[in-house]
Amino acid sequence: MIDHGAPASGYQVSVSIEQACCVIRITHNGRHFTPTIAPPRPAPDSESGRGIFLMHALMDEVVFDVEPDGRTTVLLVKRLCLLPAAKRPLTPAVASG
Repeated sequence: MIDHGAPASGYQVSVSIEQACCVIRITHNGRHFTPTIAPPRPAPDSESGRGIFLMHALMDEVVFDVEPDGRTTVLLVKRLCLLPAAKRPLTPAVASG
């Protein structure tokens, strides 16, 4: 995102645990792009091209949503296998800039 993202006037990152899933939402005012559904694996000697590939490889769900006002939201979802002691409510975390 650093190499490809244009300067953005604002962003918001939120992380929460919802129904045994870790949900990460990144919203920003940056440049619009059209992500590929399943990007090919980059060449081993490639210096770039791994960002979206890694998102799809590491997460169970990856969604890109571009709002009419130009804001882009990336939704990353990872299913969790929580231990019984860990099934207590967690406070969502939010960061903005």
